Amino acid sequence: MASQNITGLKCPGCGGSGISFDPESGKMYCPTCSGDFELKEFIKLSREKNKDEKVSWDKLKGPDIDRSDLHIYSCNSCGAEIIAQGDQATAKCPYCGSNFVLTDKFEGVSMPEGIIPFKMTKQYAEQTMRRYVSEKAGIPQNMFKKEWLDQMQGVYMPCWLFDCDVTGIGVFTQTEHVEKGFVLGVSHSSTSQIREEKETTLTRIATMHIDNIPARAETRLREETVLELYPYNFDEMVDFNPALLTGYKVGLYNVSPEDEKERIEKAVEGPVKKQLRSCITNSGRIKAIADFPQINSGRYGYCLLPVWMCRFTWEGHVFKFCMNGQTGESMIEFSPYVIEEMKAKERGKRMLTLGIGVAALVIFNILFFTSLNNRVADLSYSTIMDMHAIAMAVNALLGLPLLILAIIWFPGFRKFLVASSGRTSPSAALGFDVNSLLKLHEEDSRNIGTSGYVKDFELVVSKDEPYGTRTYELTYDNNKPVWTLVRFTEAKK
Repeated sequence: MASQNITGLKCPGCGGSGISFDPESGKMYCPTCSGDFELKEFIKLSREKNKDEKVSWDKLKGPDIDRSDLHIYSCNSCGAEIIAQGDQATAKCPYCGSNFVLTDKFEGVSMPEGIIPFKMTKQYAEQTMRRYVSEKAGIPQNMFKKEWLDQMQGVYMPCWLFDCDVTGIGVFTQTEHVEKGFVLGVSHSSTSQIREEKETTLTRIATMHIDNIPARAETRLREETVLELYPYNFDEMVDFNPALLTGYKVGLYNVSPEDEKERIEKAVEGPVKKQLRSCITNSGRIKAIADFPQINSGRYGYCLLPVWMCRFTWEGHVFKFCMNGQTGESMIEFSPYVIEEMKAKERGKRMLTLGIGVAALVIFNILFFTSLNNRVADLSYSTIMDMHAIAMAVNALLGLPLLILAIIWFPGFRKFLVASSGRTSPSAALGFDVNSLLKLHEEDSRNIGTSGYVKDFELVVSKDEPYGTRTYELTYDNNKPVWTLVRFTEAKK
C-alpha cells in the first residue's frame, strides 16, 4: 500500500514539509531528512517543537467606508471609547453611566469585517429586565422605577474572530469485551466465568478548516457576563455597513489580538479532538491516547455583536442588565457590595440547612438511645445489635449528605479536615474523591474563544490495527468478585 502524503504537517526533526504516513509500518516518513518516526513519538516531538514556534496569524483588512459621519466619544470616568453617528450633544457611557466627551479623532481605527444586527427590540429588552430585576436581583416589583428604563442602550460589542487551517492526528484505543460462563452456588464455590477484552489501535489523520473562533476584545464587561450572553449565531453575520449603526453605539476594542492568540491555539485542540473521534464508527469503549493539532495557517479580524445594556442604582448599589441582542440570552450584574450581601444571605441559608440537619441527627440519636436504654432489659442481644445497625444506617444516610454539603459549601471546613488528618488533600483525608464534587464550584477561567465551526473536513488516514486480546477469569476473595488476568494473546500482524 502506497504512503499517504499529509498536507501541512512539518517534520519535528528538520522542519521540512511533505510528511507522509506509511500504513504498513504505521510510521511517519520525512523525505527531506529521511527520518521516520513512530506515530506516538512523532506527536510527542511535534508538540515539543510547537512550544517554541509561534503560529503566524494574518490580519484581515476591514472594508473601506465613508467615515465622515462617524465620531469617537471618550468617557471621562472609565476611559471607554465608542463610535456613534453624527455630532451628539450628550451621551452616556453604557459601561459606567458617566458623560461622554466628543473627541472627533478617527484616524488609525480599523473597521470591523462583519456585524450581527440586532434582532431583539428595545421593548423586549425592557420587559425582560423588569422580570430579571425581580427574579434575579431580588428587587420587589413595586420598587421598580420606570426611569431606569431610560438608561437602556443598544451597544455593539467588539469581538475578535479567528479562523485557521489545521491538520490533526489522533491515536485511540477501542476496547470491546465479551463475558462467557456461569456462576453456581450461593457461596460462589463453583464458578466458570471468563471475560475477553479485544483491544484495537485506531489512527485518524485529517485536515480541516475551523471558522469563527471568538475571543474577547473589550474588558469593561466582565468575562463572566460575556459567557452568560454567549453563544451568538455567526451564520447571521453580514458585512459591516454603517447604516446598521443607526440608533446604536459601537464599543472600540481595548484587547490586542496578540494577547488572545495563545488562548485560541489551545482552544483549537477541543474541536480537532472531537472531530477526529467522530470518525470512529466502531462500538466499544474508546480512549484517546495521543493527539496533536497543527495549525498550518491562521487569520483574524473583528466583528460587532449586539448587546442591550442598562445600568441603574438601587439603595446605593449599582446593577447592570445585559441582553444578547440576537438571541435574547440575559443576565444581571451586581456591584461587589450586593454580591457580598447575597453571599452572606446564602451562607446564612446554608448554615440553617446544616444546622437543621445536625439537630435532626442529634435529636434522633437522643430519642433512639434513650428508648433503647429503657427497654434494654426486655430485649435480646441480637435485637439490640439489629437496632444498633439500624441507628448506624440512619446516621450514615443523614450524616454523609451533610458532610458532603459542608465540604462543597465551606472551603474552611475542607482545610480543617485536611489539617486535622495530617494529609495533603481532602480526597486522602476522607478516603474518597472530593474533587469531582467541587468542579462545578471552582472559578471558571475560560475565555469566550472556546468554540468554532469545523468546515472542509477531509479524512486522510483511517487505520484500525488489532493489538491483542486479554482474558480475565472471575475469582472470589471472601465472597468479593475479583477479575484476574490469565492470558494475553497478541494479534497477528
